[in-house]
Amino acid sequence: MHFGEIALLTESKRTAEIISRNCSTIGEMSKSHFDEMCLMNTDLKRKLFNNMCIYQDRYKMWQKSQLKNISYFKKLSFESLEQITYKIQLEYLEEGQLLFKSGQVLDKLYILAEGSIETFVTINEEDETLDILRVPGCNVGANSILTDANMDFSARVGQDGTKVLTLNYDDLRTLEKTLPDLSEAIE
Repeated sequence: MHFGEIALLTESKRTAEIISRNCSTIGEMSKSHFDEMCLMNTDLKRKLFNNMCIYQDRYKMWQKSQLKNISYFKKLSFESLEQITYKIQLEYLEEGQLLFKSGQVLDKLYILAEGSIETFVTINEEDETLDILRVPGCNVGANSILTDANMDFSARVGQDGTKVLTLNYDDLRTLEKTLPDLSEAIE
C-alpha cells in the first residue's frame, strides 16, 4: 500500500492522513528521491497517473462538472481536468468575509460549493447588491483571473459556513504550461 503519490505527482498538498491502528512498517520517500526514481523508471509516472485517474469519487466528479461550467475548461481532456482538480482548494468562509474589493486584480477564481456569495458595488459609501449567488457551481472571477484588469465590483460571503472551491492564478498558469489543451483554450 502506498499514499502521498498524488501530492508528489501534482505538486500539491496532501489532503488525507493515515493512522495505523496496529504495528506497522512504514517507508518514506522525499520529493527528490521520488523524482530520481521516476527518471530511472520512465513508465512510473505514467502508471501512477493512470491509477490516479481511475479513482473517481462523487466529490471529484462534481468538481470536474463544475469546472466544465467555465468556458475555457469545457472542452478539456479528461486527463487535463484530472490534473486541475488536484490544484483546487476547498475554503471554508464566514459571513461578511471579503473575497475581493472593486479595483483589485484577482489572484484566484471562486466556485460556490455551499452557502452564498454576494456581489456588490459601493456608491457614495453605500453598498448596492448586484447579485446573491446561492446555486452550487456559480463562479466568480473565471474570466477576470485571465487578465490583469481591475475588478469593477466587490464580493463577500453571504452566510456562515459558505464553502468555495478556489483555483489560484499561479496554479492556473503553471497548468497552462503543461497542458496543451488548456493553453489553447485560454489564449
